Amino acid sequence: MARDHQPPSPTAWPGFAAVSVATILTVVAFLRPARDLIQSWSAAEYSYAYIVPAIAALMLWHILAEHRPRPIPAWTGSAVVLGGIILLVVGELSTLRQIAHYGLLATLTGIGLTFLGHRAMRLALPAFVYLLFAIPLPPQLHNSMSLDMQLWSSTLGVWLLDGLGRSVFQDGNVIDLGGFKLQVVDACSGLRYLFPLLSFSYLVAYTLSDRMWKKAVILLSALPITIGMNALRIAIIGLTVDLWGIEMAQGVLHDFEGWTIFAGCTAILLAEAWVLSRIAGRGTFRLDLFTRPEGKLLDGPVRLNGPGYVALCVLSAAAALSVSGLLVDRKSPELPVVWLGQLPVNIGEWRGRTDSLDPATLKSLSLDDYWLADYSASDSEPPISLYIAYYRQQTMGSAIHSPSTCIPGGGWRVESTERRAVHVGAQTIPIARLVIRRGEARQLVYYWFDERGKIVTSQLGAKWSLLVDSILLNRTDGSLIRILTAIGPQETMDQAEARLAAFLSTAYPPIDMALHP
Repeated sequence: MARDHQPPSPTAWPGFAAVSVATILTVVAFLRPARDLIQSWSAAEYSYAYIVPAIAALMLWHILAEHRPRPIPAWTGSAVVLGGIILLVVGELSTLRQIAHYGLLATLTGIGLTFLGHRAMRLALPAFVYLLFAIPLPPQLHNSMSLDMQLWSSTLGVWLLDGLGRSVFQDGNVIDLGGFKLQVVDACSGLRYLFPLLSFSYLVAYTLSDRMWKKAVILLSALPITIGMNALRIAIIGLTVDLWGIEMAQGVLHDFEGWTIFAGCTAILLAEAWVLSRIAGRGTFRLDLFTRPEGKLLDGPVRLNGPGYVALCVLSAAAALSVSGLLVDRKSPELPVVWLGQLPVNIGEWRGRTDSLDPATLKSLSLDDYWLADYSASDSEPPISLYIAYYRQQTMGSAIHSPSTCIPGGGWRVESTERRAVHVGAQTIPIARLVIRRGEARQLVYYWFDERGKIVTSQLGAKWSLLVDSILLNRTDGSLIRILTAIGPQETMDQAEARLAAFLSTAYPPIDMALHP
């Protein structure tokens, strides 16, 4: 009698080895963006992000151990992996680091789809969504949120001080207590509380086994809780400064108040979650999700087949491209030597006085050359500051950025922004125009990007030009030109505008000659 031959059950080793190799190749391909991402976590707003990958891994472990999905490789995963690698290339060539960061997350998601399939990744979605909290916001969005939260917190803080019977006046993000003035700057906007609190509220909502609307309320409540508590902090600082002096807003005491307020935010969030769990049916918090899971992770071995082979090929090519340095260390064509020191200190009737950037700023900018000087045509008018930053080769972490992204860091608030054309001799050039304010002081700012002879007035436009030229011309050199002047207390906007226009008409030819010798 013939014996029935059953096909041997597949071993898990090929699939396990393939996933391991795919992960290693991803690390190699995204080494620069991953290193840049980790460095960004040193900022106070994102200091919590160091633990996000570990918590996401624990979440994924629990999900797989609880549901034990059967691995069914999906061709969709190979396409997602390819999409992630495309984002890597675009991010590296355009120096838009967030694009490469999202490319890393997309690639990891694609690996999961490739080897585990759609059902497993639908179950694992909460863990991958949580990884988004480890990626910093783009600078423009970050600064916009910071400015809005400064204003909201200042307004609410002034309302609290007024309710306590204190004489107080608000001018934007400046709180005038009579004897003292407090400025709510970027560091006090509340983002240092909001981002970690959002991350924590997501975890609280995830552990709550209850209706979806309760989870949404917990997550969305992080913003009003942060604004309210930050306003309370501002009011407490204003009250203590009014009573005991400006020292109450400085040093260790100021930092201690910040930690206390964040602890209060966390306590309010937990109390809110507990109350919601008792409304419309009792929900439960799954604290077991923070323990070590037990049991197998999958209902069957991970297989290496068509989608896996394609994904490994794509990742191998990406890793080879990254190791070769073709994305960032390509040999550029010979460029004229740009030496901004040849700019004249005196330009026409404008008398100049050179200045220098401090070592910390120079290190962070990583530029190749710069020019910084103040020019005056009359002692009765505010001077004009000219700043030029030149990059011979722009890479991720060493590239031109818009003044609108760094101006808020100095406590300035952008009142208005527009694009316009100005006449410089016989030609007309486009510029970006900003009006900025800090307390009662206002400044008028013109700036533009010189991207390999093309004038661009937006950060996005500069990045697009950089991406195209890096591919077609193998060139990434570029410059930022910024001129600004204070708007005097007795001066109209038209007078400040005329002063900048007069200076630009005289200074543009030598600037253009220095950048394009």
